[in-house]
Amino acid sequence: MRPMRRRKDKVFIMLLASILLSVVCAVVTYVSTREKHEAQALVIDTYQAINISERLLSLVKDMESGQHGYVITNDSLFLEPFDEARELIPGEVEQLRRAVTENEQQTRFLDRRIVPALEKKISVAVQIVNIHNDQDLESREQALAAQTAKAYMDTIRLLMNTFVQNERASLADRELSLERNSRLEEWVQFSSFGLIALTCTLAFLRLSKELRKVSALVEKLEDANETLEGKVLSRTQQLSEANEAKDHFLGIASHDLKVPIAGVQGILQLMKLEKKDRDENEVSYLNYMEEACTAMLTLISNLLDINRIDLGEMRFQKEEVVIKDLLARVERIFAAQAEKKNITLTIYGPDIVLYTDPTCLTRILVNLVSNAIKFSASGQSVSLLASQNSRDITFSVIDHGPGIPTVEIPLLFKKFARLTNRPTAGEVSTGLGLAIVKELTELAGGTISVKSAVGKGSEFIVTLPVEKPVAA
Repeated sequence: MRPMRRRKDKVFIMLLASILLSVVCAVVTYVSTREKHEAQALVIDTYQAINISERLLSLVKDMESGQHGYVITNDSLFLEPFDEARELIPGEVEQLRRAVTENEQQTRFLDRRIVPALEKKISVAVQIVNIHNDQDLESREQALAAQTAKAYMDTIRLLMNTFVQNERASLADRELSLERNSRLEEWVQFSSFGLIALTCTLAFLRLSKELRKVSALVEKLEDANETLEGKVLSRTQQLSEANEAKDHFLGIASHDLKVPIAGVQGILQLMKLEKKDRDENEVSYLNYMEEACTAMLTLISNLLDINRIDLGEMRFQKEEVVIKDLLARVERIFAAQAEKKNITLTIYGPDIVLYTDPTCLTRILVNLVSNAIKFSASGQSVSLLASQNSRDITFSVIDHGPGIPTVEIPLLFKKFARLTNRPTAGEVSTGLGLAIVKELTELAGGTISVKSAVGKGSEFIVTLPVEKPVAA
């Protein structure tokens, strides 16, 4: 068992390693991709900075050309490119500043060197135009302004060239970094996927080996299962034969016991009739023996019924049953018993006809009313009420006894169930009556339910379908 556990652990470790490698590869790829995007953005910014630098230098040249043209020709048309270039230069400077935001050195070079030079160049150019417009100034001042403008122009060319060279150097570094990142990403991905493939291959081989072992084990288990099924089938057959023998014996024994007990009960009844002047003790003994015989006959009848139901030998023969007559028969059966316990027995039902087995229905109602009387105290009442709707006929047996605890309700219809409540006058309870009622009710195609509250009583409800006889 331990070697198998170790093999499973190895397979688990391999699969876990594959998962970890996949996660690592994903993280590295994500980081590398993000850095690549950042590097690409910086490269784009660098190209933009170079282009803007060239445009800015071109604008300064346009401004200077317009200035020279105006001074030489005195034609105001040359002031249009001069003014246009002077207005566009601040915007280009701002774009250039945004393009080199990530490069602190270039930003500082732009703000400290290039921008001041541009401002002075623009100022001198404007001064030259104004000097040319003012005819009172000497030509010496004009020449001095022109030399100053040329010096600033040379300075701007030099600064812009330096700025562009710095950007190109930065571009080369960024392209080199981007290439290194791409190679690193490819190497990590290749290595990770290679390790994942290797791990998955090893795990597959291990699992294939384990699967072959499991298949062999399953075959052994199937062989063992077939052997076990054979033994179980043999034992089941033996138990079935034993159960059939038990049921057969129970049927014979119950039937054979019923005859002598009925004979004893008949002799007791004759003894009570034969001599009516017996003393109180003798009458009490005879009544006790007669009740014992009655209880024994009830038990035997219940055992025979249960045995027939289990064997499927219970015959169910439907015929038209007048409910009012059947209820009157039940009332006659229990009139003396109810009077003896001082219980008010109320039985009522409409004058309707039900198509069912009269013996089966009588047995159902007799068992329910018998239980209700058994568990009712002196002075209480028991009711058997029948009602009908379009589809069903309902029989309700209501008592005001001790009620049934909720936890015991699921046990009510089980064979030989023993509950906490006991008959109030020492009557015998076999624990089979309600089980028989449930079986007979289902045999009749109906249902049985119970409502009960501790200390308030119980109501057993039997519902049977309304059926009509099939025409011959």
